[in-house]
Amino acid sequence: MSAPSIQQIANSLKRQFKTWDFQKARSASQNEAQTREYLIEPVIKLLGYEKLDHWVTELNADFNGKKGNKLKVDYALAPKGKDPVILIEAKHHDNALQGKVFSQLREYFTNVSTARIGILTNGVSWKFYAGYNSYDKLHEEPFYEFNTFEAQDSDFEDLARFHISAYKTETILEHANEKYQLSKFDQALYEELVDPSEGMLKSIIKRMGFASSTPARMKFVKENINYISLKDAYDRIVNTGALSPDNGIVTTEEEMQAFQIVRTIITSSSKELAKMAIRITHRDLKNQFSVLLDDNQRQLICAFQFNKSKKKMSIGKGNWVDIESVDDIVGYKSEILMEFKSYLG
Repeated sequence: MSAPSIQQIANSLKRQFKTWDFQKARSASQNEAQTREYLIEPVIKLLGYEKLDHWVTELNADFNGKKGNKLKVDYALAPKGKDPVILIEAKHHDNALQGKVFSQLREYFTNVSTARIGILTNGVSWKFYAGYNSYDKLHEEPFYEFNTFEAQDSDFEDLARFHISAYKTETILEHANEKYQLSKFDQALYEELVDPSEGMLKSIIKRMGFASSTPARMKFVKENINYISLKDAYDRIVNTGALSPDNGIVTTEEEMQAFQIVRTIITSSSKELAKMAIRITHRDLKNQFSVLLDDNQRQLICAFQFNKSKKKMSIGKGNWVDIESVDDIVGYKSEILMEFKSYLG
């Protein structure tokens, strides 16, 4: 029997979550111990972890010379039934999961050499953290968050990756690292555009055809890096159908056709969505062509991989499916609309 797909696991999780009254469980949780029993442990069980085989409570974390501190990890999960890979720090459902709580999890993570994923949870909010490449330090920002009471379909698809039947450390860490890098890129690009560096200003002046960067020219360029100039530059990139040739990526006509089909599917569905055409953008990466809302990779509507032998597409963060041609995209109209609307709040 073949292993279940991520989508199958996600669908199963959605059904199983409905069988447990989380609202009643939260009302009944008067302290941390009850929060663990009524809110946290049911989720661990739904993810397929058995207490005697893959799940240890109060794991010692007194490694690396820390003996005597009595460090205890609330939950340690071993998907392969051997070494603990996922560490969970549990708190009362009213806890905001900030500051000292993260510091505790980070210290546990540092002292448990086999740990790769750290989770902070109060039973309602689940924050997933990953280690740096050295695996001895936990990243300060969660790469994924799951809310028991506000979960959408795409959230269950991400949660499904932590189910014991699908869990793969390397795949999750690769996904986490991509999110961390994207977040840093977005922030770095924002900072560079808000307060352009001298190097950026000089580069633009050189491309303008001037041999020297005088103070007056530097001032002129800085004052003209604004919404209008950036929007104009972006529109020109879209109209040419390609990103800068310097990055080695060429957006093909077929990819642009896919983009236009997706945008048409969305904007033709209602007058309200028709007004959002300008917010539907695309981004061409080496490994895929993405259609996004507001040019935000976290708001991925769908993605495509086209080469001479195969064509694939995925919706949101879902699985890749084979398609014969771009015309097949229309067959996924309802899924594309659902994904797009999920980002509108």
